[in-house]
Amino acid sequence: MAASVAAAATMAVVSCSSGAGADAAKSIVAFMPSTSNVYLAACAQAAREEAERNGYSLKIIENDFDQAEEDQQVQQFLATGERPAAILWWPSVVDAAINSTRQLAEVAPLIQTDQTLTPELAEYVKAYGGVDQAEIGKISGEMALTARDEAVAHGMQLHSPQGNMLEFSFGPGYTAGLDRTAAFKEATKAAPFNSLHNEPTGFDTQAGYEAASQIIPQYKDKGIDFIFTHNNDMAVGVVRALKQNGLTPGKDVIVIGGNLAGDTAPLLAGEVYGAVVQSPVIEGMLAMRSVIQYIETGQVTDDEQYLPPNPELPVFDPKTPPLRVAFQPNVVVNKDNYRTLRLWGMDVPTLVPA
Repeated sequence: MAASVAAAATMAVVSCSSGAGADAAKSIVAFMPSTSNVYLAACAQAAREEAERNGYSLKIIENDFDQAEEDQQVQQFLATGERPAAILWWPSVVDAAINSTRQLAEVAPLIQTDQTLTPELAEYVKAYGGVDQAEIGKISGEMALTARDEAVAHGMQLHSPQGNMLEFSFGPGYTAGLDRTAAFKEATKAAPFNSLHNEPTGFDTQAGYEAASQIIPQYKDKGIDFIFTHNNDMAVGVVRALKQNGLTPGKDVIVIGGNLAGDTAPLLAGEVYGAVVQSPVIEGMLAMRSVIQYIETGQVTDDEQYLPPNPELPVFDPKTPPLRVAFQPNVVVNKDNYRTLRLWGMDVPTLVPA
């Protein structure tokens, strides 16, 4: 992972506003991981654009996927006395974020995104808009089962009855990674893979390559049939490491790419079997729409919904209360549907900028 744009002791701020001197009634503050990550950069840009379209300013405070750093930034923010119209909250480790969540909720309405809305956080959060991390793990597990059936049907000889699997997960303790691992196991429990190892890795291509370069040689003699990476960005690095170890991705080893991010060339070449379109553009847009709807109405519905994967962009009414929990749509993408898939008015390159 590239270094954060600020040292741990500094509140890293990216100000994005629709005009200088915007008043507090039109001011939104977001806490989120560093936009040095391609997914986060696209998510932040979409949130910024949605805010500006609706006449709001947005200030983003970034951390390096580090809850301790984020907690310190919360304290620095609270010391300023600033009271925005709402706060968009992306905790890194939800179990460790309860105190910061409670303190922020005393300052402004809190809308959470991306990480699991646990019962402990739900007490302080008005609404949630974003991805269901467990759903990404579930879809990835279902994809892996399909990939195994197809591979066996085409004559692939597995190294164990259910196939040997390596997993390269997000960084240690990161809540989204824990959720994805658990959901993958649940989705495949009726016919589980033989798990050789789960390596907490990071988030980007270089992290995937470095981890895979160490782990693949350790397990090559046992036979590696499948690899599950928590995102496609890491899968790109894993593909490179497989080749350097004399293994052909897509033939000798089937790679499941988690959510689509980064270079799509291995996916289009069939070296990555498939990935999940978890669009950062949709997540940023959806999260900000929930924020704006709450500011405008002061209410939420009691509903929890998975929004439909429609080809057309849903109409936005800021005067309608947001859903209590709104999950973005996620769909499988592979080399066969990459160029034809459309979701919320966008093609895949627009949904998931490289």
